Amino acid sequence: MTLTTPACPYGEMLVSMTHRATEEISDDVKEVEVKLVWSPTWDPKEMCSDSAKDILGIW
Repeated sequence: MTLTTPACPYGEMLVSMTHRATEEISDDVKEVEVKLVWSPTWDPKEMCSDSAKDILGIW
């Protein structure tokens, strides 16, 4: 998973929430490791859903 920037103030919370949500998918999930990556660089034009692009005015 990536964040908008390495200094994202929500980074720790997003990693924790992703970890918890992944564990809750199934009782068969025994261990979760969330890795942050910085390549490719986050690009909203490429990585946002169409509804997010509408909200952000990206078109």
